[in-house]
Amino acid sequence: MAAYTLSTEGQVQEGTLSSSDASAPTCDLGCVLPAPSQPGPQPILNLEEESFIDPAEVLGTGAEVDYLEQFGTSWFKESAWRKQSLYLKFDPLLKDSPLRLVPMPTHWPIPIVDMLQYSQSDLDAGVSAAQEKKELRCRCEELWITLRALCTRRWRMPRNRRRSPTLRSRGSSERDQLTVDLKSMEKSFSDLFKHFEKQKEVIEGYQKNEESMKKCVEDYITRVEKEGQRYQVLKAHAEEILRLANEEITQVQSKVQAEALAFQANLRKEQMQVQSLEKVVKQMTKENEELTQIWDDLISKMEKI
Repeated sequence: MAAYTLSTEGQVQEGTLSSSDASAPTCDLGCVLPAPSQPGPQPILNLEEESFIDPAEVLGTGAEVDYLEQFGTSWFKESAWRKQSLYLKFDPLLKDSPLRLVPMPTHWPIPIVDMLQYSQSDLDAGVSAAQEKKELRCRCEELWITLRALCTRRWRMPRNRRRSPTLRSRGSSERDQLTVDLKSMEKSFSDLFKHFEKQKEVIEGYQKNEESMKKCVEDYITRVEKEGQRYQVLKAHAEEILRLANEEITQVQSKVQAEALAFQANLRKEQMQVQSLEKVVKQMTKENEELTQIWDDLISKMEKI
């Protein structure tokens, strides 16, 4: 979990810093810390009695701040919180200039999820995870408000100490209280980090499931496209075969009709020949009967003679 950092933007002109030029402290989450209340009338400062105090004496070695920043991460690096102190950032004796942090987006884009890819149990688990994340965010905001108040108190402590040496005892007690508060915050951050890790594992599982389902859908889409192409090829082949068969059927039908017409013509011709032959046969039969009658008459006459 990324550690929370505080940054203060100010204007430095000719190596000096004016209290009216410093802007309100801001955080990397986009929230603006409340500006410290304006102090009352200040006594006239005696420059001869003022002396430069090493920030390390006021803020300590910064081990607590380093530990708080590095808590919950898997790597350790040198903390930049000490370098972001008002004394260190605007001290003309230091070489490092204040760095301007890149503002973080206030709203993260919501990923588009296809609801048809998940079952009801997955949707219920997602809703419960979103509710837990919302509760954690509210808790984190509460902790951040507490941290902001503590940082504001700590930011005011060095000026109070430099104004009056009598406030050092009060500052030590406040420092002890801050240490206790920081320890409690470390424990809270530890719990939050563990919960975030658990939610991260759950989200990674959902992402893997989503990727596998997307891969299956892509495979099915590819398969359907291939089957569609194959169907189109088979359809074209079947249409070609049907066209050729229809052409052959048409040719056969026309040929059969032509042959039938030819057979009918031949039949009519043969029928006409048969009719003519029948007439010839009848004529010859009649002539034969007449000749037979004549011969019979001649024979009878010859017998009488």
